Amino acid sequence: DGFHVDQFHQNPLKIGTSFFYKYNTTLIILAFLHLIMKTENINWKFISVLNLIVIIYLSFFILPGSDEIPPIIPHLDKIGHFILYGFQALSLFMLLKQHNFIKPNIVVTITCFIIGTIIEYLQPVLTSNRVFDFFDIIANLTGVLTSLIVIKLILLKTVKR
Repeated sequence: DGFHVDQFHQNPLKIGTSFFYKYNTTLIILAFLHLIMKTENINWKFISVLNLIVIIYLSFFILPGSDEIPPIIPHLDKIGHFILYGFQALSLFMLLKQHNFIKPNIVVTITCFIIGTIIEYLQPVLTSNRVFDFFDIIANLTGVLTSLIVIKLILLKTVKR
């Protein structure tokens, strides 16, 4: 629906607080990713498989619009796709990096795209309450690409030191 001037007059602090919250959240996430990427002892295979299991579970076994996931925020499922596939990209990238893959970005992007597309095609086949949603695939890819860009920025910053 967007921002309306009347909203600012009703509560001018809400806009500033919202920006401050998003900005701090982004900084915390970036700091967390930077810390994770420096840790060599993390079992990225386990994390990647666990995240994939969560993706599959949420894709096939949680009912959309049910009491299990209340529709508080419009298009909340797209945010979930963005976050889960972004984290899947992170965990796959780190796993491939541990095994010295030459071009992990391409492998991660193609793998996440294939997984997300197969799940979208199987949802209406294997369930009675799900439909194929092209925008879920877009949200998946947006999360993957954002995660890979953030990883690249962190790695570039680390190399410059």
